[in-house]
Amino acid sequence: MSVSYLVIFLTALLANGLVLAVIWRSPAMRNVTSYLLANLATADIAVAVFVMPITLVSTLFTGEQVLSPTAVSPGFITHS
Repeated sequence: MSVSYLVIFLTALLANGLVLAVIWRSPAMRNVTSYLLANLATADIAVAVFVMPITLVSTLFTGEQVLSPTAVSPGFITHS
């Protein structure tokens, strides 16, 4: 489980870092659409840095999957 979190974490940092680097270094990419993509990449990096470690620790200590059906919609699914 933690290996998959590490792979996703590193991929998110690398891919979004490359997006930001391309927008930063290329003057042709400095337009409104690219700025929106840069904002998305920045938000994705923030999620990877701040949210993913918390969910990893929570999953390891409680054993409950974060995106399990009972966690996503507890009002619609009854525990058996």
